[in-house]
Amino acid sequence: MINNIKKYFFAVMFFTLPIIMANFYYIDDNGRSIEGYTNWGIDGRPLADFIMRSINLSSRLVDIFPLNIIVSALLLSLALSALKADLENNRNKNFLTFIIPLLMVFNIFYLEVFSYRFDSITISTAVMCCVFLSRIYKSPKIDAIITSALTVAAMSLYQTTINVAIILIIFNLILLAINENKPDIVFRGIAIKVISLISGVLIYYIIVLPASHSGGNGTDHPGVDFYYALVNIFINIDAMTSIVSNFILNNNGKYVLLFLFLLSQISCIILAVSSKKKSIVISMLMLISPLIVFISMFGVMLTLENILFSPRIYISYGAFSFFSFGVAFLAMPPKASKACYSCLLPITYSVVLSYAYGNTLKSQDLINMNTATKINGDIESIYRGNENVILSFNGIYPTSPVMSNTTSVFPQIKSMIPNYFANWWWSFQYMKRIGYTYTYPGPMSAEEAISKYNLCSTSNFVKKSDYSIFMRGNFALIDFSNSICNK
Repeated sequence: MINNIKKYFFAVMFFTLPIIMANFYYIDDNGRSIEGYTNWGIDGRPLADFIMRSINLSSRLVDIFPLNIIVSALLLSLALSALKADLENNRNKNFLTFIIPLLMVFNIFYLEVFSYRFDSITISTAVMCCVFLSRIYKSPKIDAIITSALTVAAMSLYQTTINVAIILIIFNLILLAINENKPDIVFRGIAIKVISLISGVLIYYIIVLPASHSGGNGTDHPGVDFYYALVNIFINIDAMTSIVSNFILNNNGKYVLLFLFLLSQISCIILAVSSKKKSIVISMLMLISPLIVFISMFGVMLTLENILFSPRIYISYGAFSFFSFGVAFLAMPPKASKACYSCLLPITYSVVLSYAYGNTLKSQDLINMNTATKINGDIESIYRGNENVILSFNGIYPTSPVMSNTTSVFPQIKSMIPNYFANWWWSFQYMKRIGYTYTYPGPMSAEEAISKYNLCSTSNFVKKSDYSIFMRGNFALIDFSNSICNK
């Protein structure tokens, strides 16, 4: 077990090395690194607050990068070692049982998780909880307690990881059905897992969420709307499938999803036929499990008020990949199971993507710093007032040549690079972190700014190759398009 943990730790650290070297402050990191707040609890994640305060030995957070990735890698190593042990149950140990669990982490969706200096620990802890709650324990009472408790813990850390738990529970129940000759024990295992999981979810929604949630529900942290979910379930599944597909392999990701689904379906048919003598009902449940797993990849997101687009929301894709290759490994005889080495293709692709992504982050960070410094210098040259400058942006910000080249090969990376020259809160937290303090006016279009401040006729004006500055009083509009007001 210890040896496996070491191997997985090395593998995860190898995967995340480019992010460590990039040393990039990713969105929320800008605020937490300078103000030290937690604020996960107000979004219904109180355990995340507790864990991060414990790690920091203080109620005020500090930037401990890259310790966050080291801790996350260790937590995931424990989880992956457990998956490997489950996969090897009554099977010969080989390299396949080591690499198949890597699919959980080696993907673009978890790559964004690692990008965060603070959230990476809490999300990785949640994933570890999902792995251990999904396992089948010999004592029914212990199984029920562990499943319910860790379900509450996972949702109190990062709600959408419950999708990972559902997929892994289905995988472990298939394992139970394969290894257990008595159908009654299998049905008992199914009942315990389903009831315990539902109990944990209800405890979270009835007790934990109302007691901790105090923030508003915005488009990035939507509330639950079951009516919307029921009315639009097929539309939302289709939309989320497109989102996941585009992140996997741009326009061709749908073929990857189709392959994974067919692989799992064919494998479950083989397993169902071999289990037919034990129980027809168990065989039928095996047959429909791939469809349940596919829908579970979106799971709790289907109940939200609006669709989310961030890759980290869909880390359950890794669990779906693991499930597909895992059941294929179980369904095939030892020699045929070598076909599962094909999982090295997405793993290798993800490694290349990670290194390209890390270098893109680093190169763009240099451009961002240079752009922010020039803007600050130009504003200081034309503004002599004492009031804090209100800043607004228009147009497409300067990008590095490395980013332009990389996104021509990996277009999905573009949406993962934060825009710190847009009209959102994190632009101003970024500026503040690097030493420039400006006031955020809220979402404001260039047309609104021009009309409100009469910028085209009465403003101070500076034109540079990358941008123009229109300034009146303590308000400045940065126009990267160099086209407004016909100047």
